[in-house]
Amino acid sequence: MTGRDPDIRLTESLRAARQDGLPWHHLGRLLQERFEGSQNWGRRTEAWDTAGEAAGLAPVVLKRFLVLMNRLDKVSHDAGVPVADLVSSSYGAVELALRLYDRDPRSGLDALADLRERRTTIEALQKKLSQTPAGAADPSAVSRSVSLRERGILVQRCEDALAQYAGRFFGAGSTIVRRPVLRHFRRIGFEIHSRGRILGGADLYLAEASDGSKDSSEGLAQSLLLAGYLPSYYLVFAPGVSAATVAASEQALDLLDMPRVGIITIDETGHTKKLRPAKPNASSRLASYEDIRTAFAIPHRSSRR
Repeated sequence: MTGRDPDIRLTESLRAARQDGLPWHHLGRLLQERFEGSQNWGRRTEAWDTAGEAAGLAPVVLKRFLVLMNRLDKVSHDAGVPVADLVSSSYGAVELALRLYDRDPRSGLDALADLRERRTTIEALQKKLSQTPAGAADPSAVSRSVSLRERGILVQRCEDALAQYAGRFFGAGSTIVRRPVLRHFRRIGFEIHSRGRILGGADLYLAEASDGSKDSSEGLAQSLLLAGYLPSYYLVFAPGVSAATVAASEQALDLLDMPRVGIITIDETGHTKKLRPAKPNASSRLASYEDIRTAFAIPHRSSRR
C-alpha cells in the first residue's frame, strides 16, 4: 500500500469521504497528509484538478480547506486548545473567526467555540469583526498591516469564487485572469478568457472603509468607460458590500442605459450570484482594449527592483 501513487490514494480517500458525508475538515486532513512538507503544493495544478473531480468540489475550495486546517493547527498549538474544539461545520464561518483571532485571540477562540456549539451566526461574526480593532501595539502600523493583509486575502477569495463559477456564468472552458493594474481605471479587475480569447471583463468593488472614507460605488464611471471596449462587463461586489449599494449601482446602470454591464455578488461563504446578466456588446473594440492594457499597465513592484 505504501508504494501506491500518493495522488491516487488522495483521490480515493476524498471520494470515499464525500460519499460518507464527512465534513470539510476531514477533507482538509486528507489534503494535509498528501501535501505535508511540500513547499509548492499550490502549483500542483493536475493534482488539484484530480482531487477536485474526486471530491466533487472546485480545487480552489479544497485549497481553502488545506489553508484553514494549517491555520487551525497553529492556533491549537499557540493557544493550547485541541483542534477538535476549534472546528465546526461551516468553513466560511471558521475563516471569519480566524480573521477575528488575528485581531483579538481571545475573541477569536470564543467565536470558534461558539461556532462549534452553534451559539453564533455568520452575521454575528461579521458584526463582531467590524467592531474589533487591531492589536494595541503601534496601533497605526498594526492597523495598516492588518488592513492590507485582510484586503489581499479578500481579493484572493473573490478571485477564487469567480474562478469556481466561471464555467456556469460565462460558458464552458471559461477562466478568470487578474487584469494588470491600469492607470486611470480601478485597481482590481479581472478578464474572462476562453480558448485564448477575451470574452469580457470585471471590476471588483469592496466594502467601504470603516471610517466611511471610501464609497464602494466610487469609480463606477471608470468601469463603464472600460466596459465599452469589451464584449461584456461585470461589476463584482465583494462580501460586506451592502445590499443598498448594490441596488444603487443597478439603478445607475439602468439610468445610464448600460445593458452590456452586469452585476455579480459574492457572500461570505463564497457563494456567487449573477444578479444582473450582461448583454453582448456588439460595438466592443478588443484591439483598442489591448492597446489600453499595454499603454496604461503599471508594473508590479517586484519587477521594479
